[in-house]
Amino acid sequence: MQTFGIALFYSTREAMKAEELAKKAQLAVRIIPTPEKIHASCGFSLKYPLTEEAQLQTLLQEQKIASEGFYHGTQAGLKTEYQLREDK
Repeated sequence: MQTFGIALFYSTREAMKAEELAKKAQLAVRIIPTPEKIHASCGFSLKYPLTEEAQLQTLLQEQKIASEGFYHGTQAGLKTEYQLREDK
């Protein structure tokens, strides 16, 4: 089983800026299409290791990049489930 985080954004521009800043901060993020199971304003999200979630959230707050929400993903075989983090 694999776990990971997904950060959603209001616009593609914000998602791309967040990826750029996170990579400069040496966080292991990558931009991905927003999973179909998650409704979002923007078609792109950031996938990241859960161990880096606090650092990513702090970076986004410091840089004033608005996030639409954070999800935790769990993948077991071909099945992937997502759960919204309420305490973002």
